[in-house]
Amino acid sequence: MVNNYHINLEEFPLNKFKRELKDSEPLPSRKILKDNLDERFEVLKENGVCNLQDLVNLLKTPKKAREFAGKSDLPEDYLLILRREVNSYNPNPVNLDKFPGVEDETLTKLNSAGIKNTSHLFRRVKTVVDREKLATELGIKDSTLLN
Repeated sequence: MVNNYHINLEEFPLNKFKRELKDSEPLPSRKILKDNLDERFEVLKENGVCNLQDLVNLLKTPKKAREFAGKSDLPEDYLLILRREVNSYNPNPVNLDKFPGVEDETLTKLNSAGIKNTSHLFRRVKTVVDREKLATELGIKDSTLLN
């Protein structure tokens, strides 16, 4: 079972990411990611990128991506879209009040326990035992925590 809300990018090898891109059907705005995939990933590898965390660090800001584009001869627009794709592997938590159908009473009880977004909730309901404990603590049905 995953212990964290986000995946560990250091444990996600670059070659696995390349395979996922190769096998994907990207949105039209991200189809560029499949262009010259082998050659472009070879350049990344030659520049010390071994995993997704290395890639995040390399392309952390648009300025860093621009600098790397100049150094590597990879297109800047490609690197910026690659940066967006990598960042999508670690999405931002969503506030629970943004989900339709969650009753106000449930939100109030969750808020009272310090649970305001999907990351907070994830940490508290990872296992059946965790869900049952939280449901009992808050006086709500454990099935409510899954909906």
